[in-house]
Amino acid sequence: MSTQQKDYYELLKVGQQASQEEIKKAYRKLAMKYHPDKNRGDKAAEEKFKDISAAYDVLSDPEKRKLYDQHGHAGLDQQGYQGFHSTDDILRQFQDIFGGNGGFFGGGGFRQANFGPQKGQDRRSTLRISFEDAILGAEKQVRIGEKNVRLTIPSGVESGSNLRLAGEGDPGVQGGPAGNLYVALEVGRHPTFSRDGDNIKITADIPFTTAALGGEIEVKTLRGVASLRVPPGIESGSVLRMKGEGVRRKNAPPGNQLVSIRIQVPKKLTSAQEELMKKLRDSLEKDAPS
Repeated sequence: MSTQQKDYYELLKVGQQASQEEIKKAYRKLAMKYHPDKNRGDKAAEEKFKDISAAYDVLSDPEKRKLYDQHGHAGLDQQGYQGFHSTDDILRQFQDIFGGNGGFFGGGGFRQANFGPQKGQDRRSTLRISFEDAILGAEKQVRIGEKNVRLTIPSGVESGSNLRLAGEGDPGVQGGPAGNLYVALEVGRHPTFSRDGDNIKITADIPFTTAALGGEIEVKTLRGVASLRVPPGIESGSVLRMKGEGVRRKNAPPGNQLVSIRIQVPKKLTSAQEELMKKLRDSLEKDAPS
């Protein structure tokens, strides 16, 4: 079973409600046990070390942990999380933990070599975007420190999605590459539209005459206004589909717009209208099966 199939809480032997301090202590205990410098040549110990380090990397990061808790490994996969490829990756990522100058293990005993060029630290930011931008995609400017960073928001993102901007984190050390910038997205609500997966939902009001006779109506979409055919005899609460007017994501079939029909009945009639309605009622009652 690969690391990405294993339960991260189970790997660290903690519960889902564990605090950050409990997670840190659990990792410390297991890392000391399986550290490669204590298990030279032991491939099983090395793999275990990678597994628990991947678990710690996710659970010690509030944003990654939230994504994992909500969507499991699939959520991490969608954001491009790949874990660690080697022990050296782990030691570089957690050099403050495995170093000998007041690090996690408190002064020596493990690798303290100069790693040479090292990747800069990743940075994180949060960006609130509109419902329309989440569905249609957009180009945004995010201010990080002293500079503006251009951000492309792909169509179909949801709240909790993380976008990765390679090289926009902290500068590297000793000629190493810069870290990355991870931007967590928060999507606002819309007064008219709502979302159900890749489908967009809206309610359309129609007069009772259209409900009875059928006809064409104009319906708002996030891309403009489109015509929708209403079949005769439709009931209030019926849902009609506007094909392809939902979320359009790259390499995925487009979603639809689902239109919930709400029939409007006039509250006040003129004398002539009331007379016509009475004639219609009498005609319908006369033709109704006994």
